[in-house]
Amino acid sequence: MLDGTFRLIPMQESDLDEVLDLEQRSFSEPWTRKMFLGELQGNAFATNLVLRAGDAGFGEGVGAGALLGYIMFWVVFEELHLMNLAVRPEARRHGIGLALVRHALRRRKAYGRRCSRCGRRTRPPSRSTGSSGLPRRASAKAITFTHAKMQ
Repeated sequence: MLDGTFRLIPMQESDLDEVLDLEQRSFSEPWTRKMFLGELQGNAFATNLVLRAGDAGFGEGVGAGALLGYIMFWVVFEELHLMNLAVRPEARRHGIGLALVRHALRRRKAYGRRCSRCGRRTRPPSRSTGSSGLPRRASAKAITFTHAKMQ
């Protein structure tokens, strides 16, 4: 269950060690540091955000300020492109990924965009996913994000 406040803030180069660790644990073909740096430093279309636990942490063993997940997307002309998304294994199945995607969709809408595209990296199927490796069904609980003002 999601209780408490989370911080959704712009990803910084100083976040990369934690982000790369989560990337390695989440994907069979993870992005490299160079790929993340390219998004952080050289892409005017990119929005790169990290979600961190609030003061109460997140369940057992996940303390205040811990990285819970991240989302990276582009808003290009009339489209939103979801580039990368991962949620910490201990925090999965609590609606965090869905909430991050909904945040990106709201940002796209704020720009007046009408179309969204999602690149897909699959992981091996499990009980909770279909043959594509994507969730069979998704449900979201309310998440309160506190984030820095973004341009």
